[in-house]
Amino acid sequence: MLKNKIKIIFLLMCLSSVLHAQDAYFSNYPQNHLWYNPAYAGVDSTHEFSLSGRTQWSSTYNTVMLSYDQPLEKIHSGIGVKVLYDRSGSAPMEKYYGALCYNYKIRLADEMNLRIGMQAAFDYARINTSGLTFGGYYSDTGYVNTPTTDIPLLIENSSLDFGAGIWYSFKNFYVGFSVQHISNPLLKISYGTYYSLYKNYISTAGYKLKLGKHFSTIPSAISMIQGPSKFFEVSNDFILNETYYLGAGFRGINNLNRLTARGGVRWKKKFQVMVAVDFGVQSELATYSQNFVACEANLKYMFR
Repeated sequence: MLKNKIKIIFLLMCLSSVLHAQDAYFSNYPQNHLWYNPAYAGVDSTHEFSLSGRTQWSSTYNTVMLSYDQPLEKIHSGIGVKVLYDRSGSAPMEKYYGALCYNYKIRLADEMNLRIGMQAAFDYARINTSGLTFGGYYSDTGYVNTPTTDIPLLIENSSLDFGAGIWYSFKNFYVGFSVQHISNPLLKISYGTYYSLYKNYISTAGYKLKLGKHFSTIPSAISMIQGPSKFFEVSNDFILNETYYLGAGFRGINNLNRLTARGGVRWKKKFQVMVAVDFGVQSELATYSQNFVACEANLKYMFR
């Protein structure tokens, strides 16, 4: 029927847009370096468990990531694993992602190291349109304003994916660069239509500066370029007694902007809790809605 054809065309347009979209992002990006760069595994010389959760637009989009990494000092290496679940909309569109990370550390000088890392990942995504409700449709006789849910359509994608990165550190300074989706995995839209996932080029940098006996600050930055999606954030975190954290950042996503506020606490050098809130500036709120707010939390457990 004509109404089903129109709905399917609409879905394909949405899918092609979403599948080319930017990878998941965390406002607590200094606490989630492993998500962006496999060369980070083991950098802190601790065994580290990390759990991050993010929700935005009144819970329309939800992301959860669990990761673990540790150094392998005897072979000058670091290893890590990360798994992610991402849910978008009420359809829902779901993504399951898992990756193994490895890097090799090259000692350049005292307190100066270079890590070269790689990762292998498995990615599975699907959208089930049986959960969608359409407010109306056009039939042969005109517009019919009747909610319908009669397009049972399940689109699934699974693929192997690869990434690589480097991480340079000298005393309290670091800079990293990575490339995700090196293999440009193909994603099936429907009816023999495929798209390749854009490579994601990610750069990060930061510096920890002592401001006295009790205070320090960490200015940092991150940028991501994935096809037409361009993203950057600059931020600064203040630390009191290596225990209390308070920070803020400014983010640009193509022509949209956000502000970020975050804070947290670390105790016994083993446990850490960080929370973050980011929201659109006034012009963006007026364009979209007053619910353009994202909330995020990160929990860590570290031991040697």
